[in-house]
Amino acid sequence: MEDHTPPRLGFMGRPQKPRPYGRTAMIDSGLPFGLFADVIGCHAPYVDAVKFGWTTALFTQTLPDKIALLRSMAIDCWFGGTFFEIAWAEGKLSQYTAWMRQLGITHVEVSDGTVAIDATDRTRLIRALSAGFTVVSEVGKKADDAQPDPTEWVAAVQADLAAGAAWVILEGRESGTAGLYDGDGVLRHDLVGAILAAGIPLDRLIFEAPQKSQQVWLLRQLGPAINFGNIAWSDLISLETLRRGLRSDTTGRMAEHDVFHPSRRAS
Repeated sequence: MEDHTPPRLGFMGRPQKPRPYGRTAMIDSGLPFGLFADVIGCHAPYVDAVKFGWTTALFTQTLPDKIALLRSMAIDCWFGGTFFEIAWAEGKLSQYTAWMRQLGITHVEVSDGTVAIDATDRTRLIRALSAGFTVVSEVGKKADDAQPDPTEWVAAVQADLAAGAAWVILEGRESGTAGLYDGDGVLRHDLVGAILAAGIPLDRLIFEAPQKSQQVWLLRQLGPAINFGNIAWSDLISLETLRRGLRSDTTGRMAEHDVFHPSRRAS
C-alpha cells in the first residue's frame, strides 16, 4: 500500500484543543451554510472560535445549523460586539441574551466601539453577564480618529479582566485599519508596547489581525502562542503555517516564546 504519511518536520508544536492559548477566532460575515460547513469540517483543528460579525447573525437563515455544527466540533462562537451595543442602546439587552440562550450561545462580546458606553456601565455589564455567559470584551473604537491613548487602552483592558472578562479583544476591525492599526493597516507600536509593559497576560488577549503582514509582525515579536481574531476563513491554513514556522515569513524568525513562560500567562 502506498504511504501518504507526510514527513515529520521539526516545526513548532501546538497545544491540543481546547487550547488555553494560541487560539484562532474566525470571522463569519454570512457564509452560505454549505461553504461554512466545508470550512469548519476541513479546518476544525485550527479553529477555536467563530465570531458572527457585527449584526450578520440577524440575517443568517441557517444560524441554528451553524451553531449546532460548531457545538458538535467544540468550537466556541459569539455575536459581534456591534450587535451587543445596539441591543444595549435600544434597551433590548434582555431580549438579546434570551435569544442567545435559546440558540445555545454561551459566549457574549461586550464592546463600545460604535456606541458610547460609560466605563462604570461597561464594568457593571461585564460583571452581570459573566454570571451566565463567558464574556469576551473588546477594547478600541471603530473610528480611527476616536482611539483612546495607550494608557486608556491598558486601563480598559485591566478593568475588563478584573470585572470578569475571560478574554479581551484588541480592536482591529475586519479590515485591519482601526484600533490597533492606523488607516493603512500599520500596527500602532505604542499600544502594543504599553500593553506589554503593563504585564497583562498575553493569553488573556485576542489580537484582531486580518492582514497577513499584521499576523507576521505579531508572531515575530510575541511568538506563536498569541491569540488571533477576525481571521478570514480563507486564511486559516495560512495562519497555521505561520504559527508553526512553516512559511518563509516566520521560519526561524519568531521571538523567543515569552508567552509560554508562566510569568506571561494567567494564573
